[in-house]
Amino acid sequence: MTVFDVLTWYFEIVLTVFDGTVSMDDAKRYKIVCLFATGCTNKEAAKLAGVSLSSIERLKRDPEFKSELSTAINQIYRAGLTRITLAFDRAITQLLEIIDSKEVPHRTKLKAIEILFKQADAADTLALQDRISQLEKHNEIEKSFPTTATHIENGLTNSQN
Repeated sequence: MTVFDVLTWYFEIVLTVFDGTVSMDDAKRYKIVCLFATGCTNKEAAKLAGVSLSSIERLKRDPEFKSELSTAINQIYRAGLTRITLAFDRAITQLLEIIDSKEVPHRTKLKAIEILFKQADAADTLALQDRISQLEKHNEIEKSFPTTATHIENGLTNSQN
């Protein structure tokens, strides 16, 4: 998600103010979320949103606002990663063309091969990190549900009392 996307999202929210779906206060709050998500300082956000600096500081202490801001930042971050991933594919294509070209010096080809191997290693590392995250989530889920053995054990303990 680019800055343009965030601003487009904000203007869609503003339009909902006019049809009564969102209050003016909520629209201003969403505007402030967008301003912070795109890198504005407290002072800049206050000026652009038409609120006092103390209102901004109070809003930033609000847990719900923090959550909204975190969501907006994550959306921008994910959109950026998507763009990087798409560019990465084009970069690999270019590196492969360099490696296959008869006009490119051997030294440059070796550098392209080195870059490809480093990127492959980085991709493996990311895949491993994703797998570890999945396993950790699975482990947390298992911890939250008692096993059959626990149910049986609890049943035996309860029946003995």
